[in-house]
Amino acid sequence: MSNKWRTELPLSLAEPVIYHHDCLMFLGSCFSENITERISYFGLRAQKNPVGILYNPVSIAKVLTMLVNKESLDEASIIERDSMYVYDHFHGDFNAKSKKELVEKWTRCIDSFHVFWAKAKFLFVTLGSANVYTKRQTGDIVGNCHKQPSKLYKKSTLSIQKISDSLRQVHSLCLESEHPKELILTCSPVRHLREGLLENSKSKAHLLSGIHQVVDSTTAVYFPSYELMIDDLRDYRFYKDDLLHPTDRAVDYIWEKFSDRFFDSKTKELNRSVEKLRKQQLHRSFHENSEANRRFQLKIRETEKMLIKQHPYLAETIENK
Repeated sequence: MSNKWRTELPLSLAEPVIYHHDCLMFLGSCFSENITERISYFGLRAQKNPVGILYNPVSIAKVLTMLVNKESLDEASIIERDSMYVYDHFHGDFNAKSKKELVEKWTRCIDSFHVFWAKAKFLFVTLGSANVYTKRQTGDIVGNCHKQPSKLYKKSTLSIQKISDSLRQVHSLCLESEHPKELILTCSPVRHLREGLLENSKSKAHLLSGIHQVVDSTTAVYFPSYELMIDDLRDYRFYKDDLLHPTDRAVDYIWEKFSDRFFDSKTKELNRSVEKLRKQQLHRSFHENSEANRRFQLKIRETEKMLIKQHPYLAETIENK
């Protein structure tokens, strides 16, 4: 009888490799934000969801196209909600007090995106759901309904072909960039249970099939966030109280697997050095004016300077200003 009590998903280093000096852009569901936090914590440079969280591949492809091509906002897609202005294809966190302010915010967003996009080497896309809402008036799939009346929208599940077509569009934008990017795709392990377990399973199945169609026929690669949560950890103790979102412990485990898949030994070693510094920076002494604390703070600054001297780009992420 085997003593194994779980099915572990082993991952090892393979191309493409992410080096510590690389820049990464993250788009997609809230799980992509979990990974971005880990990336930034360890001193790598990352930008996440310029217009907020997006769940479906059609909206992700549309927003990325708008950003890359510096498209203007469509007047018909601007919505007033609770005295704030939002946009059909963006998350509600991307808002403003007037249409003019929203347009100006979008212009700044494009500028910021292009500064980072020019140096980004990787685009990491996390798909959350294949269930979408189509605005009846325009026929557009929206990124967010912004609590508008349900009669204005038609709900449906994206076909596998529509999902793969959207991801191919994203892949093309990566390849056509002046500095081509590697595309990493994953399916979020966060469960979307508003419509029930069966709908969630159908949605995830469509996403996974669409992803693998693209991975099998392009240079895009797949990272198994979904399988690590559903099949490897496979236990409710790794979910938060809502039984939908992974706990910090689960995200840490997935991060470890991410590191095994994409980081070489030198990057892992530098990650450990940055982590040690982070913990020192967060330390708060009970006696701030003591000589011991003064020496401790001096040691932190010396460590910062040493790491930045060895890796100048770290000035953007680890310097305690």
